Amino acid sequence: MWSLSLLSGAMRLYHFTMRPLMMHSGVRATATGHVLYGYGPAQVGFNLSFTSCGRLAARFETKPSMPADHAICEDERGINQISTNGADMNKRLVEFKNALLSLERPRVRTILQEATESMEPLQCIETIVLPVLQEIGDEWEKGNIALSEFYLCGRISEEAVTEILPAAFPRRTTQPRIAIAVLLDHHSLGKRIVYSILRSYGFEIMDFGTGLTAREIAERAAQEKIEILLISTLMLNSALMVKDLREALDSRGIRIKIIVGGAPFRFDTNLWKEVGADAMAMQASEAVSVIEKAMEEMA
Repeated sequence: MWSLSLLSGAMRLYHFTMRPLMMHSGVRATATGHVLYGYGPAQVGFNLSFTSCGRLAARFETKPSMPADHAICEDERGINQISTNGADMNKRLVEFKNALLSLERPRVRTILQEATESMEPLQCIETIVLPVLQEIGDEWEKGNIALSEFYLCGRISEEAVTEILPAAFPRRTTQPRIAIAVLLDHHSLGKRIVYSILRSYGFEIMDFGTGLTAREIAERAAQEKIEILLISTLMLNSALMVKDLREALDSRGIRIKIIVGGAPFRFDTNLWKEVGADAMAMQASEAVSVIEKAMEEMA
C-alpha cells in the first residue's frame, strides 16, 4: 500500500493511501479528518483538515496493508471471523464481535439474551458489549474497518441492549441528565456513534441535534436541566465556538460539565482546555469512561 501526505508546515493537510482492487468501502474519521475508506485487498482514501495556509509539502511512504497481528477472513456474507494473535478472547466475545461485524442482528440479540441467563444485564454490557465495541473502535482507528461499520455496530448493540436492559433499570434512573449536540455544523455521524455507544452502555441521552448555535444549546440545556453536555465537532471553527457556549452557560449562572470530541480536539490535545471544556474523549469509545469520571467528580 502506498501513502501520500501533503503538509503545511508541521500540519498534514491531505493524506492519500492506495491499494489496488478495492472491494469494500466506507467513511471513517482519523486524527487528520475524514477518510473514504476501502478494506479487504484494497484501500483508497484521503484525509482533509482545515488549517492556516503555509508552505505545502508532500511526503510519499509505503506501509503494510494490514497489521501483522490482525487477520480478517471473508466469505460471501462478508467478514465472518476475526482473529487476534496473542489475545485470549473467550468464545462468547468472539461470537459477539463476529456477529456485530457481520451485521447479524438476530445473532447479536441471541448472544446477549443467552448471556443474561448467567449474569445480570449490566454485567453483560460491561463484560461483553463495551469491550467488543472498544476493540472494534480500535480497529477503526487502525483503518481495518470503515466508520460506517463502527456506527452500525453501535446501533445494533443499542437495539440488543434495549431488549435486555429495561428503561427502568437502575443504571438509567440514577444517572445525571446528559445531552449531546453538534455545534454549528451538520456532520452528525460522529454524534450518532457516540450516542449509540452510550445507549448501548445503558445511558439515557437527549439528542439536541446538529447545526446549533452556542446560545441555542445553552438555552436548551438550561430548559432540560442538563448536567453533562457532550459536544461533537468536525470543523475547527465549531470547536472554537465551545468557548462561546461556556460563556453563554456562565452568563445564565449554569454550571454544566462540557465534554468535547472530534477531529479538531485530536489535532490539538490541549484545545479542549483552551475553549473551557471540562474533558475530552479522544475517540467515541472513550466517552463512557470520560462520563463515568465526570459522574464521580459530581458525586
